[in-house]
Amino acid sequence: MNDAGFDRPRSTAKVVRRALWVAVGVAVILLVVFASLSAANFTSIVQAKTSVYIVPRFTVTFAGIGSDGRVGPDGSVTVRVTAGVENPSSRGLHVYLVAFSGWIRDGPAEAGLNETRRLGDDRLTGTEGEMRFFRVFGTSSEPSLDPIPARGNQTFTFDFTMSAATDASRFAAVRNITDFAVSKGGDAATVPWNQFLYLVFTIDGVPEANSPSAPNYLRDIRRIEREIGVNIAS
Repeated sequence: MNDAGFDRPRSTAKVVRRALWVAVGVAVILLVVFASLSAANFTSIVQAKTSVYIVPRFTVTFAGIGSDGRVGPDGSVTVRVTAGVENPSSRGLHVYLVAFSGWIRDGPAEAGLNETRRLGDDRLTGTEGEMRFFRVFGTSSEPSLDPIPARGNQTFTFDFTMSAATDASRFAAVRNITDFAVSKGGDAATVPWNQFLYLVFTIDGVPEANSPSAPNYLRDIRRIEREIGVNIAS
């Protein structure tokens, strides 16, 4: 009998085993690579969510002030919000949502001169005790703005204006409040305000979880939320 005939199956088995080990080795290498990439991606997302910050500035201006210091019926009030967004992360960002609320301190309501507003105003406790604030602005939008580059920054300016033409009843309340300040020896510009800014960003390269059954952490991982100021809305 020729034993050589039995060598081929053993040789073939070795080749098959060797091929399987090579395949396993390649698979392990790929898993390590993908795991490294996933870890790097996750790290960059976490960095973006924790490191992005806002440098805000709020400016209140009145137009149409008469010689007596009072805001006229054809005047207006504008709050300019300047938001400098600093992005130290390796991910680009986009502004998804801008929400703003602005309140003016309601002197007449605190003095008991306007019962309706005294009951309806929002309240804030400070060094002077409980203060009442009349909400002038409350708005949100999903604007199309320039992106914030990775390891960069971007400054956005938002103007919120009210007049009798845009909201007659609220502007009348603003005029009543500023008139009260003038009657007490102050002026419109000295009346305190409380502002609240809420910004939502989306992170580049992170897909949105559209499935209704997706867990909340997958829905939230793509977004960064930042709040500036105190939201006193009741």
